[in-house]
Amino acid sequence: MSSLQITTGAVQVEVGGILSNSLESYRIFVKQISDPSFAPEFRPEVLCNGFIVGRGWDGLGRSKLFSYSLSDHVLYQVGNTDPGSNDNPEIIECFDNKVYFWSERANRRKIFKYDTSAAHVSQVSNISNDQNTGELSSEGFVTNGNWYFWAYNNSGVMKLFELNFNSEAITQVSNLSGVQTAGDTVANGLMTWFQSSGKIYIYSYLGQWYEFNPLLPSFTLKHQNALKYFALANGFLYFFKQNGNGAFKMYKHDIATDALTQLSNTSGDQSVSDATFGGLPMFLVGNKIYFGAQDSGLTQRMYGYNINTDEIRLVANTFASMTEFNGKGYFQMNNNLGAKKLHQIDPVNDQIREISNTRGDRSLDDWTPSLFAFGDRLYFSSRNSHGVFKLFSYDDVENVFLEVSNTRQDVTLDDIPYGYFEVNGHLYFASLSPAGGAMFRLCDERLSGVCNP
Repeated sequence: MSSLQITTGAVQVEVGGILSNSLESYRIFVKQISDPSFAPEFRPEVLCNGFIVGRGWDGLGRSKLFSYSLSDHVLYQVGNTDPGSNDNPEIIECFDNKVYFWSERANRRKIFKYDTSAAHVSQVSNISNDQNTGELSSEGFVTNGNWYFWAYNNSGVMKLFELNFNSEAITQVSNLSGVQTAGDTVANGLMTWFQSSGKIYIYSYLGQWYEFNPLLPSFTLKHQNALKYFALANGFLYFFKQNGNGAFKMYKHDIATDALTQLSNTSGDQSVSDATFGGLPMFLVGNKIYFGAQDSGLTQRMYGYNINTDEIRLVANTFASMTEFNGKGYFQMNNNLGAKKLHQIDPVNDQIREISNTRGDRSLDDWTPSLFAFGDRLYFSSRNSHGVFKLFSYDDVENVFLEVSNTRQDVTLDDIPYGYFEVNGHLYFASLSPAGGAMFRLCDERLSGVCNP
């Protein structure tokens, strides 16, 4: 099929003018690279063996597994584990050209695999030995060719399991409670973990951090009455846990020596928690960890912790999730007119700047919920001057924003771009075309040269 090169509006970007020191002419533009699909909301999630795989919706509006081929530029439905109903697939991992995923069969969650070489889907798990019993839908992590995840055992409680990708054997590896009838975490399907200095730490949503050795396997309790959000820097774990008074404070744990030091007391009272609402995410940007905590008036603020000096200082009156790009933090925050705009924080001096105005009006929301880096630019979905969602880029050198997508070929209609994968200098994503959902590619000729389908 012939590709549609969209060149309306701001998609015709500044030729040769994006970088001030560039003498070379180049373009950044978007191409449609698949025919419109009956899966109008395909959500790419993983790249596997030349296929981009994710969730889509069939012609009857049922969620199924779909696969987009990078070679023939066609989007296929490949999953149908629960014929006549929603599969609700959730991607686990690509391993050896196979995509492992949670999916439903007769409204029961099991693990399946999609073999991209054979174009075949088959069931992998049946932990309960009962096809009528679900196993939850859990996140997990991969190490040494095994996937570790929380699931229901045959007593109906949560334990940690290991899936060996080579043999596809599934083994229970945890019994932290000491009995098979009591759970080792709560049934929320979430996995919080990290690996540092050769050690793996796993968080139980009962409030404990464990060091996990997958080779034995074994668990060593490290912290109790702790919260899940954390940051890692210079061999230290930064997190919130209760002090001796039962108040949640920020601590640092030396992973090598197990030394533990309390850092925060933003509330000004060792008996009053700094952490709010069960804790908030922590973000490492440069030499600073930004986190949300209560001040002495029990109002939530944003604080910055200097990992070199142990100094904590107030930096903003509101807290927001943050993305690091080129040594600075980017986050959405209301400006002084109450509108949601993209802001930038410099960890050197904690200076915060409002930088976006994609709406063209500082009193109207831009709304920049997700950000990601591609090449030397930051990309995000935001509202344009017509109030609809398009893909934008930000050049932090020139401080320039560009509206780079117009996949609907109408600047007054939402594109709704979703799911981004970089392959050989091209950025692939799903979006809406004039005739329905399709796959698109953003081409930066500085990175990939001529952008052919």
